[in-house]
Amino acid sequence: MTLPMLMVFLGACSSDDNPSPSGVEPLEISDAFDGGSLDAEWQVVNGSQFNMSVSDGRLHIQPTRNCVWYHADTGPLLYKLVEGNFMVTSTVRARKASNPSEPVGPSYQFGGLMARNPSSSAENYVFNVVGERGGNLSVETKTTVNGSSNVKGPPWPSGDAELRICRVDTEFILYKREIGDSSWTEAIRYPRGDMPSTVQVGPIAYTYTDNPDLRASFEQVDFAPVTSEADCTR
Repeated sequence: MTLPMLMVFLGACSSDDNPSPSGVEPLEISDAFDGGSLDAEWQVVNGSQFNMSVSDGRLHIQPTRNCVWYHADTGPLLYKLVEGNFMVTSTVRARKASNPSEPVGPSYQFGGLMARNPSSSAENYVFNVVGERGGNLSVETKTTVNGSSNVKGPPWPSGDAELRICRVDTEFILYKREIGDSSWTEAIRYPRGDMPSTVQVGPIAYTYTDNPDLRASFEQVDFAPVTSEADCTR
């Protein structure tokens, strides 16, 4: 599945009069998924690994096989090419595909956000995801440098979260909060001076199981420019 390429430089705020649920002024490249199909500006990675739909104001990604983002392995990703400092925010629900009223599980099944080097020969990315991690719900963060991954997976009270990745020069700062909270908690920060100015940014899902039962739903993906770390939690 190949869609037209779009690259965006986040240099100025949008004039949109309707702020997003995340409280961030959305740019024109932000997507509220208020149509019946995916906007053609999104690019798709590993489209054969998942089913995708847009309904009721949400994007749904449902992996159909074992497809993990770990070391050199890659899973589903939708992205736009973004240049410079930015933050991206989404309200994410990791639920069972067989029963979307229940959080996902088991085992090792997540949905969230990624920023990825589009051109390196080995995998280089950071991500911020929510889901189930070997018996516990978790907001998991990961940095992968030249195909070698380092992951953190502290407990989280549900399979739902608001997630954010903020890039300030050579540092990626990852944030999380429960849906509806007014303040952000820093999950972790990754110094990534190796990452290029232009990166792939967008929603991901992955299932480290041969029996996937995940529907990762995204209410919106909001992009905004930042000039300093202080902008990351506005």
